[in-house]
Amino acid sequence: MSFVGGEILVVGAGRMGRHHVVGLLSEDAEMPITVCDIDKEQLKRLDESIDDVFDNLKFRTLDEVQESHIKYAGAIIASTANNRLATIEMLLNKEVKNLLIEKPVEQSLENVIKAIELVKHHNAKAFVNLVFRTLEQFRDFEVMINDPELFGAMKNFNLIGGSIGIACNGVHYLDIILKMTGADDYSLNEASIDDELIASPRGTEFFDFGGRASIDLLRSGKKVAELFIDLSATSSALPVLEITGDKAKLAIHYKKREYTLVKRIMTKNDQKDAANKYTPIEFFDFKKFKITSGTLNWLNSFKGERVDLPKLEENLLVNRLIFEWLSSSSKYQNTFPIT
Repeated sequence: MSFVGGEILVVGAGRMGRHHVVGLLSEDAEMPITVCDIDKEQLKRLDESIDDVFDNLKFRTLDEVQESHIKYAGAIIASTANNRLATIEMLLNKEVKNLLIEKPVEQSLENVIKAIELVKHHNAKAFVNLVFRTLEQFRDFEVMINDPELFGAMKNFNLIGGSIGIACNGVHYLDIILKMTGADDYSLNEASIDDELIASPRGTEFFDFGGRASIDLLRSGKKVAELFIDLSATSSALPVLEITGDKAKLAIHYKKREYTLVKRIMTKNDQKDAANKYTPIEFFDFKKFKITSGTLNWLNSFKGERVDLPKLEENLLVNRLIFEWLSSSSKYQNTFPIT
Protein backbone atom coordinates (compact mmCIF):
# COMPACT_ATOMS: atom_id res chain seq x y z
CA MET A 1 0.00 0.00 0.00
CA SER A 2 1.14 3.57 -0.71
CA PHE A 3 2.49 5.57 2.24
CA VAL A 4 -0.60 7.85 2.09
CA GLY A 5 -2.68 4.93 3.32
CA GLY A 6 -5.27 4.96 0.57
CA GLU A 7 -6.38 6.67 -2.61
CA ILE A 8 -5.80 10.33 -3.51
CA LEU A 9 -8.51 12.28 -5.32
CA VAL A 10 -7.65 15.20 -7.61
CA VAL A 11 -10.65 17.45 -8.32
CA GLY A 12 -10.13 19.33 -11.59
CA ALA A 13 -8.44 18.01 -14.73
CA GLY A 14 -7.11 21.30 -16.08
CA ARG A 15 -3.54 22.63 -16.12
CA MET A 16 -3.14 22.74 -12.35
CA GLY A 17 -4.77 19.35 -11.93
CA ARG A 18 -2.25 17.90 -14.36
CA HIS A 19 0.67 19.41 -12.39
CA HIS A 20 -0.63 17.75 -9.23
CA VAL A 21 -1.07 14.37 -10.93
CA VAL A 22 2.49 14.52 -12.31
CA GLY A 23 3.77 15.42 -8.84
CA LEU A 24 1.92 12.55 -7.17
CA LEU A 25 3.17 10.02 -9.71
CA SER A 26 6.75 11.29 -9.41
CA GLU A 27 6.65 10.61 -5.67
CA ASP A 28 5.04 7.17 -5.91
CA ALA A 29 4.32 5.65 -9.33
CA GLU A 30 2.01 3.10 -7.71
CA MET A 31 -0.04 5.55 -5.63
CA PRO A 32 -3.78 5.02 -6.35
CA ILE A 33 -5.07 8.27 -7.86
CA THR A 34 -8.49 9.28 -9.16
CA VAL A 35 -8.94 12.47 -11.18
CA CYS A 36 -12.44 13.85 -11.47
CA ASP A 37 -13.96 16.72 -13.43
CA ILE A 38 -17.42 17.83 -14.55
CA ASP A 39 -16.18 17.72 -18.17
CA LYS A 40 -15.53 14.27 -19.70
CA GLU A 41 -13.57 15.84 -22.55
CA GLN A 42 -11.24 17.53 -20.07
CA LEU A 43 -10.61 14.17 -18.43
CA LYS A 44 -9.86 12.64 -21.83
CA ARG A 45 -7.38 15.42 -22.67
CA LEU A 46 -5.58 14.92 -19.36
CA ASP A 47 -5.42 11.16 -19.88
CA GLU A 48 -3.90 11.64 -23.34
CA SER A 49 -1.35 14.16 -22.04
CA ILE A 50 0.17 11.68 -19.55
CA ASP A 51 3.07 10.05 -21.38
CA ASP A 52 3.11 6.68 -19.62
CA VAL A 53 0.29 4.28 -18.81
CA PHE A 54 -0.46 3.94 -15.10
CA ASP A 55 -2.87 1.24 -13.98
CA ASN A 56 -3.34 3.08 -10.69
CA LEU A 57 -4.55 6.29 -12.40
CA LYS A 58 -8.33 6.49 -12.85
CA PHE A 59 -10.61 9.11 -14.37
CA ARG A 60 -14.19 9.74 -13.21
CA THR A 61 -16.78 12.45 -13.54
CA LEU A 62 -17.55 14.54 -10.49
CA ASP A 63 -21.03 12.98 -10.34
CA GLU A 64 -19.50 9.49 -10.23
CA VAL A 65 -17.26 10.49 -7.33
CA GLN A 66 -20.15 12.05 -5.43
CA GLU A 67 -22.25 8.89 -5.85
CA SER A 68 -19.46 6.46 -4.96
CA HIS A 69 -18.66 5.12 -1.50
CA ILE A 70 -14.88 5.12 -2.00
CA LYS A 71 -12.88 6.37 0.98
CA TYR A 72 -10.10 8.77 -0.03
CA ALA A 73 -7.02 9.31 2.11
CA GLY A 74 -6.69 12.86 0.82
CA ALA A 75 -7.87 15.21 -1.91
CA ILE A 76 -6.42 18.02 -4.00
CA ILE A 77 -8.87 20.71 -5.09
CA ALA A 78 -7.66 22.16 -8.39
CA SER A 79 -11.03 23.08 -9.89
CA THR A 80 -12.13 26.70 -10.41
CA ALA A 81 -12.68 28.87 -7.35
CA ASN A 82 -16.37 29.52 -7.94
CA ASN A 83 -17.31 26.04 -6.60
CA ARG A 84 -14.59 25.53 -4.01
CA LEU A 85 -16.76 25.86 -0.92
CA ALA A 86 -19.25 23.28 -2.23
CA THR A 87 -16.37 20.96 -3.19
CA ILE A 88 -14.77 21.28 0.23
CA GLU A 89 -18.09 20.50 1.92
CA MET A 90 -18.69 17.48 -0.34
CA LEU A 91 -15.25 16.03 0.41
CA LEU A 92 -15.55 16.60 4.15
CA ASN A 93 -18.94 14.89 4.13
CA LYS A 94 -17.21 11.94 2.45
CA GLU A 95 -14.84 11.91 5.44
CA VAL A 96 -11.76 13.11 3.56
CA LYS A 97 -9.53 14.40 6.34
CA ASN A 98 -6.58 15.92 4.44
CA LEU A 99 -7.05 18.56 1.72
CA LEU A 100 -4.75 20.60 -0.51
CA ILE A 101 -6.57 23.61 -1.93
CA GLU A 102 -5.45 25.72 -4.87
CA LYS A 103 -5.41 29.47 -4.53
CA PRO A 104 -7.37 31.65 -4.51
CA VAL A 105 -9.36 29.59 -2.03
CA GLU A 106 -12.71 31.14 -2.92
CA GLN A 107 -14.30 34.18 -4.55
CA SER A 108 -15.29 35.98 -1.35
CA LEU A 109 -13.93 36.42 2.16
CA GLU A 110 -17.24 35.15 3.53
CA ASN A 111 -16.79 31.81 1.76
CA VAL A 112 -13.16 31.54 2.86
CA ILE A 113 -14.31 31.89 6.48
CA LYS A 114 -17.05 29.31 5.90
CA ALA A 115 -14.46 26.89 4.48
CA ILE A 116 -12.25 27.35 7.56
CA GLU A 117 -15.22 26.67 9.84
CA LEU A 118 -16.18 23.54 7.87
CA VAL A 119 -12.68 22.08 8.09
CA LYS A 120 -12.57 22.76 11.82
CA HIS A 121 -16.06 21.26 12.34
CA HIS A 122 -15.03 18.03 10.59
CA ASN A 123 -11.76 17.83 12.52
CA ALA A 124 -9.86 17.75 9.22
CA LYS A 125 -6.78 19.59 8.00
CA ALA A 126 -6.42 21.68 4.86
CA PHE A 127 -3.42 23.35 3.26
CA VAL A 128 -3.25 26.06 0.58
CA ASN A 129 -0.90 25.62 -2.38
CA LEU A 130 1.20 28.75 -1.94
CA VAL A 131 4.40 27.29 -3.31
CA PHE A 132 6.81 30.14 -2.52
CA ARG A 133 6.80 28.80 1.04
CA THR A 134 8.16 25.45 -0.13
CA LEU A 135 11.11 26.90 -2.05
CA GLU A 136 14.48 26.79 -0.30
CA GLN A 137 15.40 30.08 -1.95
CA PHE A 138 12.64 32.00 -0.17
CA ARG A 139 13.60 30.43 3.15
CA ASP A 140 17.09 31.80 2.51
CA PHE A 141 15.62 35.24 1.76
CA GLU A 142 13.73 35.17 5.06
CA VAL A 143 16.96 34.50 6.95
CA MET A 144 18.79 37.25 5.02
CA ILE A 145 16.29 40.06 5.62
CA ASN A 146 15.96 39.19 9.31
CA ASP A 147 19.73 39.27 9.86
CA PRO A 148 20.37 42.60 11.64
CA GLU A 149 24.03 42.56 10.66
CA LEU A 150 23.22 42.15 6.96
CA PHE A 151 19.95 44.05 6.54
CA GLY A 152 19.42 46.28 9.54
CA ALA A 153 16.09 47.29 11.00
CA MET A 154 12.95 48.62 9.25
CA LYS A 155 12.30 47.09 5.85
CA ASN A 156 10.52 48.51 2.82
CA PHE A 157 8.98 46.06 0.34
CA ASN A 158 8.27 47.26 -3.19
CA LEU A 159 6.47 44.91 -5.58
CA ILE A 160 6.16 46.21 -9.13
CA GLY A 161 4.94 44.21 -12.10
CA GLY A 162 2.52 43.81 -14.94
CA SER A 163 -0.73 41.97 -15.37
CA ILE A 164 0.02 38.93 -13.22
CA GLY A 165 -3.25 39.35 -11.30
CA ILE A 166 -3.65 40.16 -7.63
CA ALA A 167 -5.62 37.01 -6.77
CA CYS A 168 -3.89 34.46 -8.99
CA ASN A 169 -0.20 35.42 -8.67
CA GLY A 170 -0.03 38.46 -6.42
CA VAL A 171 -1.23 36.25 -3.56
CA HIS A 172 2.06 34.32 -3.70
CA TYR A 173 4.03 37.50 -3.06
CA LEU A 174 1.68 38.81 -0.38
CA ASP A 175 1.75 35.51 1.47
CA ILE A 176 5.52 35.15 1.42
CA ILE A 177 6.01 38.79 2.50
CA LEU A 178 3.70 38.23 5.49
CA LYS A 179 5.62 35.05 6.27
CA MET A 180 9.09 36.64 5.97
CA THR A 181 8.17 39.57 8.22
CA GLY A 182 6.23 37.52 10.75
CA ALA A 183 3.34 39.96 10.37
CA ASP A 184 0.12 39.01 12.16
CA ASP A 185 -1.91 42.01 11.02
CA TYR A 186 -1.82 44.90 8.57
CA SER A 187 -3.14 48.37 7.88
CA LEU A 188 -4.24 49.08 4.31
CA ASN A 189 -3.42 52.78 4.03
CA GLU A 190 -4.25 53.36 0.37
CA ALA A 191 -5.72 51.07 -2.28
CA SER A 192 -7.02 51.26 -5.83
CA ILE A 193 -8.16 48.72 -8.41
CA ASP A 194 -7.81 49.25 -12.17
CA ASP A 195 -11.04 49.47 -14.14
CA GLU A 196 -9.64 47.21 -16.84
CA LEU A 197 -9.92 43.53 -15.93
CA ILE A 198 -7.38 40.80 -16.68
CA ALA A 199 -8.78 37.92 -18.74
CA SER A 200 -8.38 34.41 -17.35
CA PRO A 201 -7.35 31.38 -19.43
CA ARG A 202 -9.74 29.27 -17.32
CA GLY A 203 -12.92 30.63 -18.88
CA THR A 204 -14.67 33.79 -20.05
CA GLU A 205 -16.57 34.05 -16.77
CA PHE A 206 -13.33 34.54 -14.82
CA PHE A 207 -11.11 37.61 -14.47
CA ASP A 208 -8.36 38.96 -12.27
CA PHE A 209 -7.47 42.45 -11.13
CA GLY A 210 -4.61 44.91 -11.17
CA GLY A 211 -4.07 47.82 -8.85
CA ARG A 212 -1.95 49.65 -6.34
CA ALA A 213 -1.72 49.54 -2.55
CA SER A 214 0.21 50.97 0.37
CA ILE A 215 0.25 48.69 3.41
CA ASP A 216 1.81 48.75 6.86
CA LEU A 217 2.70 45.28 8.13
CA LEU A 218 2.20 44.78 11.85
CA ARG A 219 3.35 42.31 14.46
CA SER A 220 1.84 42.48 17.96
CA GLY A 221 0.49 45.91 17.07
CA LYS A 222 3.84 47.37 16.00
CA LYS A 223 4.84 48.24 12.43
CA VAL A 224 7.60 45.93 11.20
CA ALA A 225 7.65 46.86 7.50
CA GLU A 226 6.07 48.97 4.79
CA LEU A 227 4.76 47.45 1.55
CA PHE A 228 4.10 49.31 -1.69
CA ILE A 229 2.55 47.40 -4.60
CA ASP A 230 1.93 48.38 -8.21
CA LEU A 231 0.50 45.49 -10.24
CA SER A 232 -0.93 47.23 -13.28
CA ALA A 233 -3.63 45.45 -15.27
CA THR A 234 -2.26 46.92 -18.51
CA SER A 235 1.49 46.43 -18.15
CA SER A 236 3.48 43.43 -19.37
CA ALA A 237 6.45 44.09 -17.06
CA LEU A 238 7.86 41.09 -15.20
CA PRO A 239 7.32 41.38 -11.43
CA VAL A 240 10.23 42.45 -9.25
CA LEU A 241 10.17 42.39 -5.46
CA GLU A 242 12.67 44.78 -3.86
CA ILE A 243 13.37 44.61 -0.13
CA THR A 244 15.34 47.49 1.36
CA GLY A 245 16.77 47.60 4.87
CA ASP A 246 19.10 50.04 6.59
CA LYS A 247 22.14 48.17 5.35
CA ALA A 248 21.25 46.28 2.17
CA LYS A 249 18.83 45.90 -0.72
CA LEU A 250 17.58 42.61 -2.17
CA ALA A 251 15.84 42.48 -5.58
CA ILE A 252 14.01 39.23 -6.41
CA HIS A 253 13.28 38.50 -10.08
CA TYR A 254 11.22 35.34 -9.67
CA LYS A 255 10.25 34.94 -13.34
CA LYS A 256 13.89 35.30 -14.42
CA ARG A 257 14.96 32.96 -11.59
CA GLU A 258 17.59 35.36 -10.29
CA TYR A 259 18.13 37.88 -7.52
CA THR A 260 20.57 40.71 -6.79
CA LEU A 261 22.04 41.97 -3.55
CA VAL A 262 23.75 45.28 -2.78
CA LYS A 263 25.14 46.32 0.59
CA ARG A 264 25.46 49.87 1.86
CA ILE A 265 28.97 50.92 2.88
CA MET A 266 28.79 52.36 6.36
CA THR A 267 31.56 54.24 8.19
CA LYS A 268 31.64 55.56 11.73
CA ASN A 269 33.10 58.90 10.67
CA ASP A 270 30.92 59.95 7.77
CA GLN A 271 27.43 58.52 7.91
CA LYS A 272 25.97 61.14 5.57
CA ASP A 273 28.45 60.44 2.78
CA ALA A 274 28.29 56.67 3.35
CA ALA A 275 24.53 56.66 2.83
CA ASN A 276 25.08 56.87 -0.92
CA LYS A 277 27.85 54.30 -1.17
CA TYR A 278 27.08 50.70 -2.04
CA THR A 279 29.06 47.61 -2.83
CA PRO A 280 28.87 46.35 -6.44
CA ILE A 281 25.65 44.52 -7.34
CA GLU A 282 25.94 40.78 -6.78
CA PHE A 283 23.94 38.54 -9.12
CA PHE A 284 22.73 35.08 -8.11
CA ASP A 285 20.67 32.36 -9.78
CA PHE A 286 17.78 30.73 -7.96
CA LYS A 287 18.30 27.29 -6.51
CA LYS A 288 16.54 24.66 -8.61
CA PHE A 289 12.97 23.79 -7.77
CA LYS A 290 10.06 21.86 -9.25
CA ILE A 291 6.67 23.24 -10.29
CA THR A 292 5.20 20.31 -8.36
CA SER A 293 6.90 21.36 -5.11
CA GLY A 294 3.58 22.22 -3.45
CA THR A 295 2.15 18.77 -4.18
CA LEU A 296 5.27 17.05 -2.89
CA ASN A 297 5.35 19.21 0.24
CA TRP A 298 1.70 18.38 1.01
CA LEU A 299 2.53 14.67 0.82
CA ASN A 300 4.84 15.20 3.80
CA SER A 301 1.70 15.51 5.94
CA PHE A 302 1.07 11.78 5.35
CA LYS A 303 4.62 10.93 6.42
CA GLY A 304 4.60 12.97 9.62
CA GLU A 305 7.24 15.29 8.14
CA ARG A 306 7.41 19.10 7.92
CA VAL A 307 4.84 20.84 5.72
CA ASP A 308 5.80 24.37 4.70
CA LEU A 309 2.51 25.19 2.99
CA PRO A 310 0.17 27.31 5.12
CA LYS A 311 -2.86 25.72 6.69
CA LEU A 312 -6.21 27.11 5.58
CA GLU A 313 -6.83 28.96 8.85
CA GLU A 314 -3.35 30.50 8.67
CA ASN A 315 -4.21 31.74 5.17
CA LEU A 316 -7.02 33.92 6.51
CA LEU A 317 -4.81 36.99 6.97
CA VAL A 318 -3.71 37.17 3.34
CA ASN A 319 -7.30 36.57 2.24
CA ARG A 320 -8.50 39.44 4.42
CA LEU A 321 -5.90 41.69 2.83
CA ILE A 322 -6.67 40.68 -0.74
CA PHE A 323 -10.44 41.01 -0.44
CA GLU A 324 -10.18 44.36 1.34
CA TRP A 325 -7.95 45.56 -1.49
CA LEU A 326 -10.23 44.14 -4.21
CA SER A 327 -13.22 45.88 -2.62
CA SER A 328 -11.72 49.14 -3.96
CA SER A 329 -13.03 48.01 -7.36
CA SER A 330 -15.68 50.19 -8.97
CA LYS A 331 -17.30 47.12 -10.58
CA TYR A 332 -17.33 44.41 -7.91
CA GLN A 333 -17.96 44.27 -4.19
CA ASN A 334 -17.80 41.29 -1.78
CA THR A 335 -17.71 38.57 -4.48
CA PHE A 336 -15.15 38.60 -7.30
CA PRO A 337 -14.80 36.52 -10.51
CA ILE A 338 -11.31 35.26 -9.58
CA THR A 339 -9.96 31.74 -10.00
